[in-house]
Amino acid sequence: MGGQIGTGTVFTEYDLAPGTHTITLTATNSQGESDAKSVTITVKEKPAGGAIHVEIESPEDGDVFEYKKPLTFSGSAVDDQEGKLKGTSLVWKSSLDGDIGTGETFTTSDLSGGTHRITLTATNSRHVRDFASVTITVVDRRLWQYQYKLSDAVAFSSSPAVAGESVFASSSDGTVFSFDAATGKTLWTVEPPSIPLGIAVVGAGASSPVIVDDYLYIGCYGFNSSDTTAPGILLCLKHQSGQKVWQFLADLPIDSSPAVSQGNVYVGDVGGKMYCVNAQNGSKVWEFATDDTITGTPAVAEGFVYFGSADKKVYCLDAQSGDKQWEFETGDSIYSSPAVAGGKVFIGSSDKKLYCLTSDGKLVWDFKAKDVITTAPAIAGDTLYVGTGDGTVYAVKTNTGNEFWEFKAGAGISSSPAIAGQYLYIGSDDKKLYCLNNFTGEKLWEFETGGAVSSSPAISNNLLYVGGSDSTFYCFKADESKNAAWPMFKFNPERTGAQQ
Repeated sequence: MGGQIGTGTVFTEYDLAPGTHTITLTATNSQGESDAKSVTITVKEKPAGGAIHVEIESPEDGDVFEYKKPLTFSGSAVDDQEGKLKGTSLVWKSSLDGDIGTGETFTTSDLSGGTHRITLTATNSRHVRDFASVTITVVDRRLWQYQYKLSDAVAFSSSPAVAGESVFASSSDGTVFSFDAATGKTLWTVEPPSIPLGIAVVGAGASSPVIVDDYLYIGCYGFNSSDTTAPGILLCLKHQSGQKVWQFLADLPIDSSPAVSQGNVYVGDVGGKMYCVNAQNGSKVWEFATDDTITGTPAVAEGFVYFGSADKKVYCLDAQSGDKQWEFETGDSIYSSPAVAGGKVFIGSSDKKLYCLTSDGKLVWDFKAKDVITTAPAIAGDTLYVGTGDGTVYAVKTNTGNEFWEFKAGAGISSSPAIAGQYLYIGSDDKKLYCLNNFTGEKLWEFETGGAVSSSPAISNNLLYVGGSDSTFYCFKADESKNAAWPMFKFNPERTGAQQ
């Protein structure tokens, strides 16, 4: 009586007209060979005097929802003879997921990504049925994900880097990964290295990889079983193969992410030292000691190295000699990393202020936030973006320090923003990755992971990469943008944090 009614091994159809139908299932293999079987069924007219009126109140036909977002279904059914139908008399089904709920209303966040035909079927005590349906779309922005040692609670808390057709990430147990950027296929892994004096690497901390030419640089840390000291290790690997080129031992663990400029690698340790290491052979060029921990990442610009320390100070050193050019004291410890643009240095402090300094260390302005600033600012054009400990993301004008907009996440922010065109991406301790309009602060979408997102996103070829504390590394389809390159933490190997 009709044409095609469905595909696959199972489906539900409510629209068959009354009458006799011959139902034929045709199977075709890859060589084009086919076979078919048929059955005959009869669809009866609805009984008179017993109509059921079914209505879906929400969602509405054509609605679009983000994956894992809680979605409330509500509907009703009234039988002409029995009145309002309730409970298990009302059954909700999805064309993709099967049975999803019963009753007049329920909420779920478990729908698969894709286009769903949602059907509410009502059945009265006489076994008469009727239905209503709507079509909705659940947008799952993930292209692929990699899950690693979930039972051991190993996090991807550092930030990824993209080079060519590969993306690189490190986990909290010290393993470095190379993935195919488009498919997520694991290309190589490098486990924690063995180093002298009975020291074994036990983690990568929060250090993020940086790629320059054929080489990957990353910091990690270890322990010495004889005296419990914890040296830091700066590793250089060939990024195509993961082969180790050299390693440099710092005095204490490295949580800082290395910056690379003019043939040298710059990185700090938790003992408060900033190191300059030859990028080719791993030999120490110089070191500079502060009075407390360095966990932030240095920025290198115009021959100078800028960084903060938990001793409350911002430092500027000569990049070649390590000689101190100036220091600027804030009101509390600094765990933030600086951004450098337009001859100015921007950095946050635990005193809840964002500072703008001249290249010779003079205060231009400070901006008072609502909580501590431990993350790295990101700059695009004349606007700076930064997250704070209470979950606020601020957009601040770089020339005046005036607030442009703010957005409130559900928990603190340990992630730094990545910017692509009009889009800003940032993670939060509320387990979510957010996409904001960077001109207005409007939330465009969010994706909820299984744990805090302290990793800072990287963007390349309209793909977005970020790690989660749920032992999962994610790849998403980024929003289309003509300017979609933020390939590593703080944008470039010099870690300036500025997209000009």
